[in-house]
Amino acid sequence: MPNSTDRQALLKSLEDAVMAEIALSLLSDSGNDDDDDNNLSNSPVVLAYLTILQSRYLATCEPGPRGPSKIDYVLNQLDANGFRQELRMERSSFFALRDLIKDHSIFESDPHKPQTDVTIQMMVALEQLGFYGNKASVGRIARDIGVSRTYA
Repeated sequence: MPNSTDRQALLKSLEDAVMAEIALSLLSDSGNDDDDDNNLSNSPVVLAYLTILQSRYLATCEPGPRGPSKIDYVLNQLDANGFRQELRMERSSFFALRDLIKDHSIFESDPHKPQTDVTIQMMVALEQLGFYGNKASVGRIARDIGVSRTYA
């Protein structure tokens, strides 16, 4: 049997409570249907159920901590041998490739959600392509490069 989240369990409990309120409302029907509908829509249980149903998370999500960024270090401070070990290619080839692809339409962003710089996206991609198994995990790459998991 699959595990349920706290949100799912709360929704189930509230759903049961709403059903109980509906049953009580039907049992104590006074002949005025409009009044019963109004009472149910103003019920705190119904309002809580609808509020939780409309939200994806019960609590706000806080971004995780980031490690120190090594982007500047790799791109500008490493010697040629170190750069080649980190990104598996020569520095001149890396920047030549970046210049070839940076104007491609895939890198155009929505004005409301800008993309990360093409250089950083290339670093992340090369990092992932250079490893396999657990070493290629998004979390490890995000921590190693010092970017958010969203970008890795």
